[in-house]
Parts: sequence; C-alpha cells; structure tokens
Amino acid sequence: MTPLKTLSALPVFAIVIVFVIVSCGTSVKPKNQSDIKVATSSNKSVTYAAPAVPFEAPLHLQVGQHVRYGIIDKNGEQSVSASSVIGHEGDVWVLESYSLTAGNESWTQLKVAGLDLAMVSRDPSDIHIISVRTRNNSDTPTEIDGMVLSMTKGLYKDALSLWTMKTVPEGKDLSITVPAGTFIGTVKASTTMSVLGSTLTSTGYYHPEVPISGLVKSTASNGVQMSLLDFGMTGAKASF
Repeated sequence: MTPLKTLSALPVFAIVIVFVIVSCGTSVKPKNQSDIKVATSSNKSVTYAAPAVPFEAPLHLQVGQHVRYGIIDKNGEQSVSASSVIGHEGDVWVLESYSLTAGNESWTQLKVAGLDLAMVSRDPSDIHIISVRTRNNSDTPTEIDGMVLSMTKGLYKDALSLWTMKTVPEGKDLSITVPAGTFIGTVKASTTMSVLGSTLTSTGYYHPEVPISGLVKSTASNGVQMSLLDFGMTGAKASF
C-alpha cells in the first residue's frame, strides 16, 4: 500500500473553538462539575478493528452523526464538548455543538453553505455562514444577526475553514484506548495552524469509525488534551 502523503481531517482546534466562541465563563457550579465527572468517568470495553484502508479523511457528513469529547486544559480543568449534524437541505448543513464547563453550559447552532465544496476544493472562501443561534445555561436562545453576525462571522468562518486543512501523517496502525473504547489501526497526524492570532500545533490520532472528524485523541501545544467519550452515526437532534 502506498504511504499517505497528506491527510484530510478536522483538527482538534475546530471542536474546541468552532461553536463556543460566544460562550462565557461563570462561577463554578457543583452540578456542572458532577455532570462532567459522570460524563468523563465512564469507560466502554468495545474494540474497533483496524480498517482495511488507513484513515485518509472523515466520513461524509450525514444527519444524525455526533461525537462527544472529554477535554483537559493545561491547568487540569475538565470540560465536555460535543458536535453533531442535525440538518441538511441542498447545499446547507445545520451543525450544532455543546460545551459544558465547571461554570457554563452552552449550545451553538450554525447553518452553513458551501461546506461540501470547500472540503473538495480545499478553499475556505467557499464556506458561507448563513445564520448562528446560541444559548447559554437556561437563557432564551439568541439569534445572532445583523451587525453582530457581520462582526463575528469571520471567527466562525475561520474555525470552519479547518475543514479544508491538511495534516501531515506521522504513523499508522496504532492502538489507542479512550473512554469510547479501543481503536486499532489509528493514524497519527500533526497540524500547525493559526487561531485568533496564535499559532497552535496538535498531534492527533484518527480512525475511520469516528464521524465528523475521525479524531480519537489529541494533544495540542496550548496544553489542551481531548479524548473521545462517545459517538454515533445516528440519533443527533437539535437542542433548541
């Protein structure tokens, strides 16, 4: 088999920052801490076999796909982040993410056009943000539009442009164990990119069984570690 020279994937940073740009921190909430502990302490014994063909790109997007990750920052603080595909019509995808920290719970819903084309062309300018809806804690959902959307659209678009990036493979056939199970035959790959004016690098492990990004586990230069907690090909529904 010819070795891979490039690897198309959604890097770790997208899942961390794409949909939580508008989230805000609050004081620590015991219930949040408890929910994070429950979400990150469960371990599955399932094993996913090595694929016939090493990971090259994420699975095609389909409505219902979802992933959930446990995150540990450089200070040892834990949080949970999830992404899902909740709608598709023509060229438009509806993507949703969820973030749970010790002080905040937030949801963001993006309606995006041009994503399919961008993943083929590798040109982030093909991506267009149509609308953004957010909700924090028990607040009423907010539609970001008008001047505010114009001002923040670039941030969301920059994050989504990560779908068009390429990472450099460093190894394959690696066995990685995370709370979601053991994944045999993962591909190790690195990414260097600029996020909000800062340069970050990441080393991640990818497996074709995992939807949306393929990411199983990663460590970034800013100290953020991510591990797959759960995933599925169906069942994702809009939160609001």
